[in-house]
Amino acid sequence: MDPVLSFPLGSNVVTLLEMVRMYEALILGTVSVAPAIEAESKDLLTVLDRIETLDGEVVYQAEMKQEKVLADEPRLALNHILENTIKFGTGRYAQKHARLPVNEASETESLAAMDLVVPLLGKTGTANDYTNASFFGFLPGVSKGGTGMVLDGGYTLGVYVGFDNNQSMRRKTTKITGSSGALPTWTALVNTLLREKGYATKLDPVDLSFYGLTLLQVEMGQINLGVNKNDGGRLLKPLVEIDEKNRMRPSITTFGQTYESGRFKAKRFYVPFWSGKEELMETDL
Repeated sequence: MDPVLSFPLGSNVVTLLEMVRMYEALILGTVSVAPAIEAESKDLLTVLDRIETLDGEVVYQAEMKQEKVLADEPRLALNHILENTIKFGTGRYAQKHARLPVNEASETESLAAMDLVVPLLGKTGTANDYTNASFFGFLPGVSKGGTGMVLDGGYTLGVYVGFDNNQSMRRKTTKITGSSGALPTWTALVNTLLREKGYATKLDPVDLSFYGLTLLQVEMGQINLGVNKNDGGRLLKPLVEIDEKNRMRPSITTFGQTYESGRFKAKRFYVPFWSGKEELMETDL
């Protein structure tokens, strides 16, 4: 992408794959990197697992490595914002329609009867004049023991909707937005993964009968504070700490200090992208 000052205003053109990889980095804090001679080939190689001949001979096997690009604390806070978008914001369609598949011949029937809400993360996108719409997000994996969902083993998904000539997707009172144009397809992809990857068979119905499906996070000193969703997400007064298992109670995951007076002081995180490197080169600035 071109290093221009108008970058935040959308002057650069990005591909669907680049956007999916960006959300991978925002949610996981890492990106999958494939060794490539040319920089332009690195993104393309990440979608390949292996190449085989008709006889089954493997002629190429991907050797991915994970590169850390985001500190854990801001990543965790951002994850909860994206989760709230699904629960209370423009991603509510996925909250309502993403469900575990039913298999009457197995224990998954009891899971389906619980009508468990699948924890998802995501964000809608709508371009100026409705020229395109998108939805990008993440389906978490199943934890060991099947007691909940975790980021490990999850899937980053992206859907883009638009005309090749950037024609506006608006006719009279009908306007195609990220939530109306891209989100239904994104949700269908999530349901396909839930079915094809056997999510229901990996979950424990006994544990889930108490709290439902929750997104289990690593303990990093975060606190979950209740907010008023009808007042711009302001913190409740007096402060109320919300159990992370109580997913449908409006809250925000953050870091900081609470005081008996009811005041909350947020902790600021500033971690340069070059942190962890042995030295800072002038070209990195």
